[in-house]
Amino acid sequence: MSISSYCHICLASVVCALCGTSCRVVAPLGEPERVLHQWHDDFGPGEVSVHISLADQIADFERGGRDIGWCYVATGKEGHGTSPGSYRIMEKIVDKYSTHFGWIEDEFGNVVNGDATPGTRVPKGMVYIPAPMPYWMRLTARGIGVHPDANGLCAAVI
Repeated sequence: MSISSYCHICLASVVCALCGTSCRVVAPLGEPERVLHQWHDDFGPGEVSVHISLADQIADFERGGRDIGWCYVATGKEGHGTSPGSYRIMEKIVDKYSTHFGWIEDEFGNVVNGDATPGTRVPKGMVYIPAPMPYWMRLTARGIGVHPDANGLCAAVI
């Protein structure tokens, strides 16, 4: 709790005591949590579509023309951008690992290179870990696809 918040609580307590009134002093809630997604699918009729704004890094979801949710997205690393266009899902894989991206860990599980590829030299005693891409949905034959983040909430398009 900040000194300012503590002072406000103390002042409120003193005022209540001097006025002879009973009051309940509640500590401030702190910083609000940032909303990263919203989902309100009614599972009604209609096809699901996704519109991704590359400029805003937000995906908007619709079912039969009705808004059903949104989330922030990450659309590729620097130098691996996502091309604008319309895509259809070509393939779905529940438990996929990247064949292009990953990281190198030491024997304690510490990441020593977070931007490794399968061709990166792995020092002795360390291991290359391919990046997990759960619930992968392929959009192109060249490997562009979409999958949720590690929390299963937001999309990553790579």
